[in-house]
Order: sequence, then C-alpha cells, then structure tokens
Amino acid sequence: MQMESKFKFKFRIDKRYKLDDNTYPIYVNVHIIETNTNRGFSLNTATENMGCSEKDFDSIWTNRFKYDNFGDVSGETLVYGTKLEIRTKLKIAEDRLNDICQRQDVFTYQDVKKEFFKYVKPKDNSKNIYVAFDSYIDDLKKQDRYKTAKSYRTSRNNIFRYANPNIDLPSYKDKDKQEAERSKIFNKHPLSFREITVDWLKRYDRKRRRKVALDTVRIDTSNLRAIWNLYATDENYPYAKGNYTPPTGESKNESLDKDDLKKILNFNTDNVYLQEARDYFLFSYFNGGMNFKDIVLLKKNQVVFVRSKTKFTAKKQVKIEININDHLKEIIKRNKGRQYLFKILDGITGEDLIQEAIDKKMSSLDKQIKKLAKKLDINSGLSWNWARHSYATNVFTGEVNLKAISESMGHTNLKTTEGYIDSLIDKEKNKIKDVLDLD
Repeated sequence: MQMESKFKFKFRIDKRYKLDDNTYPIYVNVHIIETNTNRGFSLNTATENMGCSEKDFDSIWTNRFKYDNFGDVSGETLVYGTKLEIRTKLKIAEDRLNDICQRQDVFTYQDVKKEFFKYVKPKDNSKNIYVAFDSYIDDLKKQDRYKTAKSYRTSRNNIFRYANPNIDLPSYKDKDKQEAERSKIFNKHPLSFREITVDWLKRYDRKRRRKVALDTVRIDTSNLRAIWNLYATDENYPYAKGNYTPPTGESKNESLDKDDLKKILNFNTDNVYLQEARDYFLFSYFNGGMNFKDIVLLKKNQVVFVRSKTKFTAKKQVKIEININDHLKEIIKRNKGRQYLFKILDGITGEDLIQEAIDKKMSSLDKQIKKLAKKLDINSGLSWNWARHSYATNVFTGEVNLKAISESMGHTNLKTTEGYIDSLIDKEKNKIKDVLDLD
C-alpha cells in the first residue's frame, strides 16, 4: 500500500525568470515531508497575471500581518489596487492548497499541482453556511486543532443566533448529541452564501458591537471570510476591496513590576483555588509567559517545548527551554500529576476532552487571579496574559538582549517581541531625543 504523502507549502517570487513588465512570477514551493524534497509551480498563467516585484511581495504577503501587544494577529497592513488583488488571489490559493494537502487521495507533488489547477470548491457546502462551517470544523478536529475548531464553532453559533434571534440552540452535556441536534436546526434554517452581502456584514458588525467586544466581531467576521474562501461559489465576494473588512482588535500592554510580582511570590494560602492561581501564574512568568495549555501538557522530565499556539502556523518551530527554579519545584510538588507534570489532565483522554478541560480550568483560573489581585492590592485588571507581558517587560528593563528575549518567548519575529515592550521602547526613544537636545 502506498504511503500517503504530506506536504507543506509557501509562496515566494521566482527570481530566475522576469516577466515582460519587469516583475517576477509568484511561485508555490511544495515541500514533500516524507522525502524532504521541494518542487513547485508558478501561479502566473496566460490568463492570470500573478507577478510582482520583490519589495511589493514583502508588503503583499510576507509581512502582511499586524500584531497586537500580545503577539496575536490583529489585522493586515493596508494595500491597494493591484497589490490588494494579488493578496486576495493568494488567500484563495492558500485556502485551496490547505484543502488539497489534507486530502487522503493526494499522494504526490503531481497530484497537488493537478488538483490545484482543476480545483472546484465543494458544491455540497455552497448553499448552507452552517454546513460549510461544520465541514471545516471536522477537518480541524482531524488535525487535532481543537481550539481553532472551537473558535469556528462559536462563530457559527453567533452568526446563527444573529440570523435567527427567536430560535434557541439546544445544549446538552453530551456534546455529540448537542452537535447532532444543532445540525438538524442548521439544516432546517439555512443561511446561503448569497445572503452574505456587504450590507449584511456591516449590519452584523454594527449590531454585534453593541453587545460584545470588538475582538469577538473581528473573529466572527474573519472566520466567516475563511469559510467563504473555502466553500463559496458565488463570485460576488463581499470581502473584496472597497467592500467589508473585519475590524482590527485592540490590546494593551499590561505588566506587573517586581514589587507586585514579589507579593504574588510571597503569597501562600489554604484556599486551594487561590493557591493554584498563584502557582500557575508564577510558573508561566518564570517560563517566558508560557501559555496555560503548554503548561498543562508538559510531561515529567520534559526539558523543552514548542508553543501549541504556533505549532500549526509558524514557518519555523522554536524549541523553548523550560526553566525550573526552587520556587517552581515547590509548585510542581504541590500540583504534581501522574501522567503529566501537573495534575489537571489526570484521567482525561481524547483531544477534544483535553481541550475542554483546559478551557474550563483556564476560565476558573482567570476568576481566581482577579481575586488574588484584589487580595494583594494589585491592579484589578490582572489576568493570565499579564504573566507573559510581565516577563517581557522585566527582562527588557534588566537589559537583556532583545533577540534573547524573543527566543525565550518562542517568537520567530522580533516585531512580535517589540509588541510586548513597545511602551518601554518608546521611553528609550525619548532618552535618545533628550541626549541629542543641544538646548
């Protein structure tokens, strides 16, 4: 039986060839993981102009994302005219390739290329958006991307409730039963892609902003755009230039100074929940602001880890060394698990149940962290994310090299690290101005 090949791909410009307008064709580099070889093909065809300069490709694709102070993607840089048209085409090509590379009947590079140029979006999902969401959610679960699947499931539900304000979605402890019952409702009350116009998106945006955070609207409309690119067959693209653009999220760089961190370090209590909040917050802080999921999944005697958040998105996986000091040894001893380093997932199996347990514990910890802040007279806005910001700002003020900080936080781009310490960088810029002031 022939082994199924798995692929990775990226876009680049092919400087080996120059087009008539002095631009370079955009090229798809396909990496065959099994054989560790690379093949590729040009997106530029007789009927499709896909060429640009090296500088333009950088703004169109390579550095298109904007990042907030938490290192999360908050939007895209603005491009116009031909640049925007090329970016839109590349997004569609990216979604198409993501679909093809996951198919079980695609074995070789030749299969990838053939399927790309004859690609037809699945017509069985083009009529009902909720069915398209479910199809993609199933694909994400097969890739063990349960957190992303949950995000799309939430967006699907939000969109349905907006379109059907008088219909309740049933809830059951048995999640499979819940999804089955909701699927019946989605089929009974479909929402077609043709109904999603620019005006529909603007109304959704305007009305939802009155009830939920701006970031929720951003996630919902961005997820809907991804579904549209994968499954819609309607050419009336509501996200095209001049139409609708998902809002940009806003985040603040919040961190604790050493005095407040020492308050947390010196805190001990018989309250199990407060003690847990203190313990896991400090474990995160001492390990570069480690994500809670990464902490929970640590195995005993593990010495390095790769961030779950970027495992499926980063072009390069960065291995981060785990720091265990005397304080953390006490924390491990107090919260030790059987299979994992910590006890949270003891007795829990199955990726979906693991993700559910992590989300539930994270929600509980956030509440306890705020109680801890009140008890210690620390900023009431304290949340889990502050551990990561506190780490970044304190090591930066301790004059640690920015590149070393970036590597310790698992970043592949210094701009992401700068987002955590932007306010401190601004202060340094002011110092430079003061030094240069001859008056």
